[in-house]
Amino acid sequence: MEPQSTAGAATTARRGRADQAIYEAVCELLAESGYERLTMDAVAARAQTSKATLYRHWTGKPDLVAHAVKCRFKGEDPRPPDTGSLRGDLLALLDGFRERVRSTDGDLYLGILTAMRQDPELARIMHRRSADTRDHAATCILQRARDRGDALRAAGGELPISAAMSELATRCMMRGEPADDRILERLVDEVVLPALSAHGS
Repeated sequence: MEPQSTAGAATTARRGRADQAIYEAVCELLAESGYERLTMDAVAARAQTSKATLYRHWTGKPDLVAHAVKCRFKGEDPRPPDTGSLRGDLLALLDGFRERVRSTDGDLYLGILTAMRQDPELARIMHRRSADTRDHAATCILQRARDRGDALRAAGGELPISAAMSELATRCMMRGEPADDRILERLVDEVVLPALSAHGS
């Protein structure tokens, strides 16, 4: 049993390294030439693998790109910061998101957003994956607030948090408008918190 377990672990490690090389190749090619010009042949050549290997593990370009982008940003915010208050947690979440879209990976975000308008399949996959990530962060923050005794609406709290993140991304990447701390505070104080309050309506 032990030799088999060791062999299995080695196989898993090799697959992980191979996948990482493929994902890095995808992100490099996206940055260099954009989604429209990215091909499975180019990814295979850059990652030093075969196109058959790519199609064995991913259904096509949209699926591969979605996995690569998810891998690129995974682990950045597995659990939102706990500041001790709902307002503080929301500001910390938006601040972390703002820093990501302002980073060198902001161009990758923008390229994917542009590609999603052109490729319905990519848009469907990315919306599903990004919604899962945003909802996880929002759920963590809302549960903490309830555990502290905050009076929040019974359901639907994830939506205003997601809307604030979408507005922040649009402001930073699409419109090129400033997103300083005052903007974060307005999004939290004027949009998210009133929508979350059990007494807001």
